[in-house]
Amino acid sequence: MPRQELGVATIAYSVTPSDSSNLSSPTRAFYVGTGGDINITPLDSSAVTLIAVPQGSTVYLSVSKISSTDTTASNIVAFV
Repeated sequence: MPRQELGVATIAYSVTPSDSSNLSSPTRAFYVGTGGDINITPLDSSAVTLIAVPQGSTVYLSVSKISSTDTTASNIVAFV
């Protein structure tokens, strides 16, 4: 069975938070290497800041943008 049919990610890339640019593709999930706050825009809703996301967490949410404003977490990896 192809991976896409299973709903698993097939691409991973490092994210540089940006206030002006959307991600190249909406995520299936993203990994947080260094914990902190993350300002995200979920695929079908308005921006929200996730507070105190722990280091080593995976957030299973489809987002179109990770903004630099109010984002203190780093080493973020997007899974598509």
